[in-house]
Amino acid sequence: MDTVGKQGRLSFPIALLAFPFYLFSRSPGKQGSHFDPECDLFQPSEKNLVLTSNAFLVRVVLQMAQCSWHNAVYAMAVLWQAVVCSPVGSDGCLNGMTGKGRPVV
Repeated sequence: MDTVGKQGRLSFPIALLAFPFYLFSRSPGKQGSHFDPECDLFQPSEKNLVLTSNAFLVRVVLQMAQCSWHNAVYAMAVLWQAVVCSPVGSDGCLNGMTGKGRPVV
């Protein structure tokens, strides 16, 4: 293996960042993708396995997006609660629960 090949495959951050690109385009000089069931990488009998793998991958990505959406909505609800339940009462005092305290300027 040449020096550039060793550098790219054996150094930690480069190999980690290059792996997703490799999955979509394979090695230089080879055609197809690891997500394409018609690629010469797979046997014709493995087409259903590749499609199943792709379907589960899409589902995992969608669930991750849903979790991040849920967390954003949760954060907005907590912030709204903090604003509504702030220590300033309706009479303009800092202690809204008892009505005692100094007026807010």
